[in-house]
Amino acid sequence: MSDVNTLNLLGRTSILRHDTPDLNADDRDEFFAQVRISDHHRLSNDFRAGITLAGEAYHYVYLFAERSVENNWRRSIRLIPEFEWQPWHWLTLRQQMLLRANYTVEDFEIEGRQKNDQASREFAFQSDLRAALDREWSVETGVSRNELRIGRLLWKEFREVPIDTLITWEGYAMLTHQRPGGTRISAGLKVYRKIDFIPIINLKATVTGPAGQDVNISRIAPGRQTTNQWGPVVVVTLPLYHRNELYINGWWQFQSVGQRLFTEFPEDFRDAFRQAERRRSTRMYPNLEIRTRIFF
Repeated sequence: MSDVNTLNLLGRTSILRHDTPDLNADDRDEFFAQVRISDHHRLSNDFRAGITLAGEAYHYVYLFAERSVENNWRRSIRLIPEFEWQPWHWLTLRQQMLLRANYTVEDFEIEGRQKNDQASREFAFQSDLRAALDREWSVETGVSRNELRIGRLLWKEFREVPIDTLITWEGYAMLTHQRPGGTRISAGLKVYRKIDFIPIINLKATVTGPAGQDVNISRIAPGRQTTNQWGPVVVVTLPLYHRNELYINGWWQFQSVGQRLFTEFPEDFRDAFRQAERRRSTRMYPNLEIRTRIFF
C-alpha cells in the first residue's frame, strides 16, 4: 500500500475426495476454505508491527451410512498481533501473541445419543531477544506461554462445559556462533513446564496397618499434573549444496512429574496423601531431532 505499509490478502478453497477399497467405509469428501488478512507497518527504522486475522473451515462428509454420524464442521478463527523492536543495532526484541477459537460441530443429532461437539480456546505469547556480541557471536533468549482450554460445546445455546485446561511454559538461553560459510551452532539451556488439569487422577499412598505392615491406599479425584523438564541443548544447522540444509537438535532432558488432587483427604490418611503429592517421579533421557530441507 505504501513504502512503510504492506497488506496481504489470502484466500483458498479445495475439495479432497478419498476413495478407499470396498472392504471399508472410509470414503469421504473433505472441504477446506481459508481466508487470511495481514497488515504490517514500519513505524520507524527501529520498530515494526503487524497484525493477522485468519479463519479456516473444514467439512468432513463420510459417504456411507455406517460412518455418516461422524460428519462434522470444524471452524477456527485466529488473531495474531506482533512487533519487532531494535533499540540499538546490536539488540533485537520480537514479540508475538495468539488468540484462537476453534469449534467442532457434528452434522447430525441422534435421539438418545450425546453429541461430541467440542470447543477450544487458546491464548499464547512468544518473546525472543537477541544480542549480537560481534559479527559471528550472539546471545539469544526467549520465553513463551500457551494456555489451551477445552470444553464440550452446546452449539444451539453457544455455551460450553469445561473439560480440560493445559498450560505450558518454555524458556531458553543460547550462545550462538554463525560461521561465514552458513554453519550455525547454538548451545545453552532449555526449560519446559506443563500444567494439565485432569478430570480423574488415581493418587496412591502407603500407610502402616494395625499389625505394622505396609498398606496401599488410593484416592480418585480431579487434580493437576505438573511436568517439569530442563537440561542442556545443542542446535546445529549445516548448509548443504544448492541451498539445502541439515538441522540437528539435541536436548538432554531431566524430567520430574508431580500430581495434586482437588479434594479433601480423610484425617487419618491426610499426611500420607500429602506426602504422596510431594513425591515426584523423575527420569532422565536424551531427545534427538534430525531434519533436512531439500530444494528441487
